[in-house]
Order: sequence, then structure tokens, then C-alpha cells
Amino acid sequence: MTHRFTRRSFLETAALGTAACGLAPFPIVQGQPALAIATYRSPEESDEAIREEAIRLTVESIKALGGMDRFVDNGDVVFIKPNIGWDKMPAQAACTNPDVVATLVRLC
Repeated sequence: MTHRFTRRSFLETAALGTAACGLAPFPIVQGQPALAIATYRSPEESDEAIREEAIRLTVESIKALGGMDRFVDNGDVVFIKPNIGWDKMPAQAACTNPDVVATLVRLC
């Protein structure tokens, strides 16, 4: 015997699923943003200027999210997974800038 999935049973299932999602606790800290946008502002194209800008943007973004203390407590073990799967230079934006990774490690 086969069970026919009707429009009514679909709507009932969808409504129950939506209600269950609404009851789930979300780990959102009140007053803290979930997204931060830092603006690139260095017109220079020297390697040192790009490096300094990457560090500044990383620090500014973490501060805007509430600081690293919001995410990492003293004694925590932290795993940072950069996107390094391509044979490209950081300027090509295919991989995570190594200065961003180094800054995140330093902040942790």
C-alpha cells in the first residue's frame, strides 16, 4: 500500500517544520551584529600597503563584531581553516590572504 503525499499533508508538514524552527534557540547575543563590513581604503598597490590594509581590515571587522573575546575564551582551542586550495597569489583573491590568517591567529 502506498501513501499518497497530498497538498494538505505537505502544508501540515511544512507548518510543523516552520513552528519547530521558531522554537529552536538561536545563539544570538543581543546588541551584537552578526555581520561586519570593513571598507578597503588604501589606493597604494605596494606589497607593504596591501599587507597593512589586510591587517587593518581584519582587526576592524573583528572589533565591529564585538571583539575576539566574543568568540574565543581564555584557554579555548581554536581551529582556523583558511581557503588555500588554489595555486594563486593573494592579490588574485582565490585564497585567503596570509596576513588575514596571521592576524586572526594573533587576535586569538
